[in-house]
Amino acid sequence: MIRKLQYHKGSYFITVPKELINDMGWKVGDKILFKPNREGILLKNEFTRAIDLVQRGRIREVYTIGYEGKDINEFLEELLENKIERLIDVRDVPLSRKKGFSKNSLMKILQEAGIEYRPFPELGAPKEARHNLKSKLLSFYEFAEIYRNHIERHMDDLKALELYVSSKKSVIMCFEADWRVCHRSIIAEFLERDGFEVIHL
Repeated sequence: MIRKLQYHKGSYFITVPKELINDMGWKVGDKILFKPNREGILLKNEFTRAIDLVQRGRIREVYTIGYEGKDINEFLEELLENKIERLIDVRDVPLSRKKGFSKNSLMKILQEAGIEYRPFPELGAPKEARHNLKSKLLSFYEFAEIYRNHIERHMDDLKALELYVSSKKSVIMCFEADWRVCHRSIIAEFLERDGFEVIHL
């Protein structure tokens, strides 16, 4: 739904649809932060915590999935079987040699199946750490510590993720089949700390 930026008595304002207000759990008087990111503008209630959303009866479960060893049809079938409504891609670079798993192809396939696609490269594993893990210069334990520090520097992005997963049945996606050796396991730690139940597919 498109809204035009308006000017009135020295200030700019925009009309926000009621559906968005309800979906985000906002109320009159909330202070909303407008933060630019690589995807556009992030609208964030500065005072909303994930646990507050849980207490309001919003969705408190979030799934994770890896596409390693699956073709796109198997992957899509698993999402549909679990009634997933929104997929959040936490790859730093959302590209793949596997057919159907690069950003644009995946977005199209998911949209045709009625599933929303949202890339979240801000929560991708840092390139150097990712490569050092793959080449065995780092153990997963060492990699996990690096990635935890990375999340600590991107808490606004984590909180934005929590808002996304609290409004629709969502899955967080990366490559590795085994979540225990994937950075999404660290994301899961933070989500569980904030009151979410994480289910690994």
